[in-house]
Parts: sequence; C-alpha cells; structure tokens
Amino acid sequence: MDADTITTQPKSHKGLLREELILLRHTFDLHLDRSRGDFDLAYADRRGQNLPESMIKDLLIISVKTKGFPDQLTKENGRYQVGLSILDTRHLQSMPVDMQKGSVLQTYHFCVGPERYFKKKSWNFCYGQSRHVAIEDIRREIQKLVAKRDVVLIVHGGKDDHEFIKAAKIHLRQLYVVDTQNAAQNPLNLDYRCAVERMLTFLGCPFDPEMLDNAGNNANFTLRALLLIATVDAKNDTKLEPGCKALLSTLERIATDGVPLEGFQRQVKAQLRREHNSAQSRRERKNIRIKEEKRAKQGKKARQKASSTIKNDDQDPNQAACICKHTPSKRTARRSHANVINKKETLGEKNTEEISDDLEIEH
Repeated sequence: MDADTITTQPKSHKGLLREELILLRHTFDLHLDRSRGDFDLAYADRRGQNLPESMIKDLLIISVKTKGFPDQLTKENGRYQVGLSILDTRHLQSMPVDMQKGSVLQTYHFCVGPERYFKKKSWNFCYGQSRHVAIEDIRREIQKLVAKRDVVLIVHGGKDDHEFIKAAKIHLRQLYVVDTQNAAQNPLNLDYRCAVERMLTFLGCPFDPEMLDNAGNNANFTLRALLLIATVDAKNDTKLEPGCKALLSTLERIATDGVPLEGFQRQVKAQLRREHNSAQSRRERKNIRIKEEKRAKQGKKARQKASSTIKNDDQDPNQAACICKHTPSKRTARRSHANVINKKETLGEKNTEEISDDLEIEH
C-alpha cells in the first residue's frame, strides 16, 4: 500500500457515535428515531424523572472546570480555580424561555489560595463576582446548589475535574457524565478530540480565547458547547416537528446569547492599564531604591575615608602626652644645646685658671 492510499483512507473512528452523544440526546429527548448503537435505553429511562408532560429530563446540567496543578487540588495551601455553570432543565418547560430575567446559565467562580493569586485569577470572570474561598466553602456551596436534584455532569476531557469532585468529597445525585470532546465527534465529523477553543469555533459560538483562562468562564462555555452540539446533531435530521424545532431554537439561543464580549474587552483594557501602571510604579520604586543605595554607599565610603584621616592626624591622647613629655621641641633642644656649650666653656676657663695658679706657685 503506497503513501497516498494511506493518507487518503478515512480513519475508522472519524465521526464516531459515542455513548456521550446518545446520553445527550436522551437528556433532551432528541433521539428522533436515530440509531442508539448498543446503548441501553431502558437503563437510561429508569434513571431520573422527566419534566411534567415532557420527555425532557428533570435535572441540573452542571459543567465543572478546575484550573491549577493536579497536586494542588483540594490542598489546604493549594492554589487553584473551580468553575461551575448550571442549566436547570425546568427553565425549558415554557417556550420560548424568558431571557430577560437574566441568564439561564448560572455560573460561579471560586478561587483557593493567597490574596495575590485571587486577584490575578479573578479579574477576568465575566458572569458575576469571583469568590475567594476555602475548599470547605466550595463543598458547602455546591451541595446547596444541587440539593435534592438529579445531576448530569459535563466535562471537557475532565480527568482533573472528576478527581476534584471525588477528592473534595462533593456528593452528587449523578445520573451520568457527558464529555463534550467525545459527544462532538459525530455531529462535527471529527477523528480527534479537539480543544474547547476549537470546538467553540466549529460550533459558531461567540467567545474571546482569553476568556477561557478563567475556570468560571471555561465552565460556562463548555456548557454552551454542549447545547450547540445537541442542536447541530438534531438539525441533521430533515423531519423535525414544531416542538422539536422550538426546543432547538431555545437551546441555540441560550448557548449564543449573553456573551459579554464588549464588556470583557473593556475589562482586558482596564487590566492592561493596571498592569502598566503597576509595572511603572515598580520601576520607579526600584530606581529610587537604587539611588538611595548608591547614596548610602557613597556616604559610607566618605565616612570611612574621613575616619581614616582622623586616625592618622589624631593619635591616642595618652600616647601623644607621653611623646610630648619625653620628646623636646626644637626650641627646647636648641636651648639645651646652648647650655651644654656654655657649661663646657665655663669648665674650660676654670681648668685654665687652675693651671695658671699652679704655675705661679711653682715659680
């Protein structure tokens, strides 16, 4: 087999129908008489209740996203983010959904770690106020949000997200888990599991890539992607009933409306200004510190030099007194020298007189 044949041959798992997509169809009653593969529909029907007069499941669809090093998650002194976005299917009972009452997607952002970490990771959250909390607060808040409700957990390649839920001891009445990476393969005809950024682009969801750095935003867009996967998948069917069309229109509207692109761009500009001002302030403080250190070094050198000069000029007072006591001045030395000469001259004259007297006695 030549290289051209190898490269043009379609991959066996391209557009693969995975269980996650069938579960997604089951959640919104969008099977539309399509193939379910080996999926046990009777088993799924026994799990959870339907909404009144509907085949849509009565549950909370919860997208969870964690950001941080895996070994940091759930540690008391760890640094990580937890994002949560929730769609209550009870909002779908009335068509069309009233979007004027606020976003149907309730989104939360929690930060665990020092104050500096919180400020660094919270500024770009688009759907409310970030919360600086401990792991116990996250557990308590999630338990309150999901109380007495069935849950479908949504992740995007979420191994760490599963580990967090387990390690944090968060108890959910979880019916099943849907990984959007797997669910998207068939509707988008993919032969790989794509990143959430590329998936949103394929699905036509408005977003800014920088939004995804925040765990809260990321969870929100993962849930939006799930709703768009459901609509793209169902729209491939040419025989849609009016009720199904209304549901798909609602899901698409929830997924694409309320993305605060302009507000986020203003946030980014404001953050860039803050970072610029902060960097400039740090540079100014650094320059001032360098100048002060330079002046301090110069002053120290000057003091050392002055001290050395003083030591050379000013000796120990006791030593100086001793030297002054035993060392005559030049004037004193001259006087002493003159006295010695005078004494010698006097002695000489005296000796001369004595010799003269002796001579006279002899004569």
